[in-house]
Amino acid sequence: MEWEECVLSQTEEKQEVLRRVAAAMLQSRPKGEVEYRPYRRHPGIKTPLLWEMTVDLHQFFPEAGPGETAWVVTDILAPHQEEICLSIRGRGEAFLRGERIGGFENREQPVRFLVTVQPGRNRLALKNICGEEGFSVAFVPSVTHYPGMWAKDYLFWMRATVPMEEYEGEDGVAVSRLYVPGETFRPGDYCFPSPSIPAETIDFRRLYGDGSGDFACALSYCRQAGRVRLESRTPLRLFVNGMLQSGQSAEVKPGDVLLVLCQRNGEDWGFSCGDQTMLHLPLLTSRRRHGIRWLLLGPLKGPEPPAVQFHRPYDGGGGKEIFWRLADGSFLRPYLDTFFYGQWFYAVMVGKYGLLRAADYLGEDCRSYFTSAMGTMARFFRFASYEAREFLTPNFLQRSVGLSDLDAIGAVGMNMADYYAMTHDPDALDVLNCLAYAAERRIPRFPDGTYHREETMWADDIFGSCPFLVRMGNLTGDSGYYEACMTQIRGFVKRLFMEEKQLFSHIYFLKDERANRVPWGRGNGWIFFSLSELLLWLPGDYAGRGELLELFRRFAQGILHCQDDSGLWHQVLDRPDSYLETSCTAMFLLGMARGVRLGWLGQDYQTPIRKAWQGLMRRAIYREGNIRGVCKGSGCSYDPAYYAQLETVDNDDHGTGIVLAAICELLRLEGKPPASDRQ
Repeated sequence: MEWEECVLSQTEEKQEVLRRVAAAMLQSRPKGEVEYRPYRRHPGIKTPLLWEMTVDLHQFFPEAGPGETAWVVTDILAPHQEEICLSIRGRGEAFLRGERIGGFENREQPVRFLVTVQPGRNRLALKNICGEEGFSVAFVPSVTHYPGMWAKDYLFWMRATVPMEEYEGEDGVAVSRLYVPGETFRPGDYCFPSPSIPAETIDFRRLYGDGSGDFACALSYCRQAGRVRLESRTPLRLFVNGMLQSGQSAEVKPGDVLLVLCQRNGEDWGFSCGDQTMLHLPLLTSRRRHGIRWLLLGPLKGPEPPAVQFHRPYDGGGGKEIFWRLADGSFLRPYLDTFFYGQWFYAVMVGKYGLLRAADYLGEDCRSYFTSAMGTMARFFRFASYEAREFLTPNFLQRSVGLSDLDAIGAVGMNMADYYAMTHDPDALDVLNCLAYAAERRIPRFPDGTYHREETMWADDIFGSCPFLVRMGNLTGDSGYYEACMTQIRGFVKRLFMEEKQLFSHIYFLKDERANRVPWGRGNGWIFFSLSELLLWLPGDYAGRGELLELFRRFAQGILHCQDDSGLWHQVLDRPDSYLETSCTAMFLLGMARGVRLGWLGQDYQTPIRKAWQGLMRRAIYREGNIRGVCKGSGCSYDPAYYAQLETVDNDDHGTGIVLAAICELLRLEGKPPASDRQ
């Protein structure tokens, strides 16, 4: 895109700048609604978490021989036009929207194509050639910044959907029949998925076999008034709006909810319904012609009917979790076609943190966005874990599965704690308890209790732990959380703090037992911001405050020494030849403004604060609220040049939310606190 003039050309009013940045953020990251769609599973199609979809064509054609071909076709759904990276492994040719984009010849290493997707459906057709080395294809659409990672939750989203009218919008691919050499593929000549067929009888035994369980149930909704009549040789109970009926028929009106409990009974485990046209499933998004009037659940232990809900798996007994299915065996699955809104990713949480701070000044739009997004995450948290076990990956909240690293825990926990304080949502409390357990039990530690990753320790992980843990201490009254924060601060200082520079190294390498001594801007920003959060949230009489305050002041001096004449800070803080970076500047600005406002820093910081703000308005914040100059997500290296060459990403969530929060701190510093401010 062509960028407009900086915001300073239009206004110097901080609240107006705040409004523009928040408005641009909300416009580019719209809310979404969870939709439910059917999903047909096949053992030859697998999609691990945020990774490539693999189609094993030998599962479809075990008799295939060298030189024979089969086509895998899908519609890549995209929200808007974007250049993406399409990675493909296998042997064959790829076509996008009817145009050949190239061949691929390696089953081990992907070939990567830079292509442009348009809003809506983008037909991807992959011609696959059977060879001695195998017969499969794997593909993944990504944003160009992170090739190889399926774009689902951060910066962009894409789904691979079945390219057949009847299955439009449903996740998956279509597989052609097998072609011998010389035959020409005919679009629509698919062997999978097959057309749906009428299902006049609900047959639980076909779905659930002879496994354990006393009964199964069926759910539907009435489209029109009339009499519903069921027929079955199996004992059953009919409920209308939760009320048990006296027989197998009932008078109904539009909107009535039907729940049928059908007892297991040998070969005849099921029922039929006379006039099914009066029934429908209003929550289901589907273009199927058949099999979409009843949802089925089972097998279940009796005798009580299950509560009707659609965001948690049910207990099927014996430790097995179950959820609603359709009569043809398809699974009911929830989808949230958004990036940012309702998605589980630490950078996204930084954006939401900023929106919540901005809500105190801008009103209900920002606050309701925050609460509805966090509420959606809380509501579907348990379901995401179930889907990962059942299908390898959930349709959204992918990074909530496993909770094996602090990226997935701390930032979400920070916002979830704030959300819980606002709403007392019991689902949020459940999430918080799971996050606290994961932080305690699943994250590796040094003998002194400091967190680390598998082979490294990152400055970022202070942010990934302490802002969440201190909130848990306030929420529960358990001072052990405060001590956990102090353990982390001391351990990170011991390994990463460079006394002579009063800055933090980004990485500590476990194998070498030494830090990289590279003061990456945002890595230091994470720590400075997190220290300010600790000082903000810790009880005033907590014994460790003095130690933290001394560190905060020394660190602030080190940061101040590196400020550029422009007011911004560099990507590598002590390398003036590296570019000026937005996210670390906003974090330093936030921490300094908060420090002066609350008396942790002296008034002599007012001048660098003003310089930083002027620098952001001239170089990073643009007229319509767009944000530039934010470093993309980083890896790690001993070499400062690695960090210096990292690309910047426009409107990246690592920076936009912190810019919002920094402006709010500046407004408070100027004596304009919102009525809802806690301090």
